[in-house]
Amino acid sequence: MEASRYKGKNKRMDVFYAHPYASYERGTNENHNGLIRRFLPKGTKMEDVSEEKVAEIQHWLNNLPRRILGGKTPIEAFLEGLSITDENDLAKIAWLIVS
Repeated sequence: MEASRYKGKNKRMDVFYAHPYASYERGTNENHNGLIRRFLPKGTKMEDVSEEKVAEIQHWLNNLPRRILGGKTPIEAFLEGLSITDENDLAKIAWLIVS
């Protein structure tokens, strides 16, 4: 966290830390945990979960519209953040969506 101690003229960024056992400070994270629990109940050993199952969960999460993203899916928001509008550019990063 050396960058957070930057003493220069311009402030680089604000860094926020959630307190231990304060789930209300990590709303989006806790929401995602709940979504994952639909597939993997609490106590599930990750060594018992296949890579295919993880990929299925990942695909479902990445294609689920989110209120926090204005109704967009995470993939749509990601591509918008990259300013991807050309289909040729989209093909170049298709491996991100598929994987």
